[in-house]
Amino acid sequence: MKTVFAPTLLALALATTALSVRAEEPKPAAPAAPAATAAGETKVVIGVVPAVMQYDKKAFSVKAGDKVSILFTNKGCPLQHNLVILKPGTDAKFGTAADKMIVADAAGAMAKVYLPDDAESKASIVAASTKLIGTGQNEILTFTAPAEAGAYPFLCTFPGHRFLMKGVMTVTQ
Repeated sequence: MKTVFAPTLLALALATTALSVRAEEPKPAAPAAPAATAAGETKVVIGVVPAVMQYDKKAFSVKAGDKVSILFTNKGCPLQHNLVILKPGTDAKFGTAADKMIVADAAGAMAKVYLPDDAESKASIVAASTKLIGTGQNEILTFTAPAEAGAYPFLCTFPGHRFLMKGVMTVTQ
């Protein structure tokens, strides 16, 4: 009798194991960390931290002259944000110029995405900025990294955000 049941029990055990393995959900692969993807090219993802009014990445590095692509995302913050990369040492002056736009002409400032358009401010911008993005939106900013090494600040120009939403792109040789 044992001989008759043994194969049946073994078959049942194997079938149960196979069913439990099939029922298990496949695990997604871990996302790759943003980094240099090819010689001369760097990809970075920067998001907005909801309810904190900060970027989720406060610093990143690129090599001088590299092609840089930044995916800027706003997954869950109800406020609008942008990302502007500036020349070293120009962030305070640029931010003040953005703030003055609002006082002078709030509707005009909003239409210009809170980007000052005077010659000095335009000269401060390293890369074209992103547009203002709301919840669930993203924007890709592509540019060539400056040839000069240094610390290039980035910030959000939406009124009042620049004090908390800031970071540094370090350019190395």
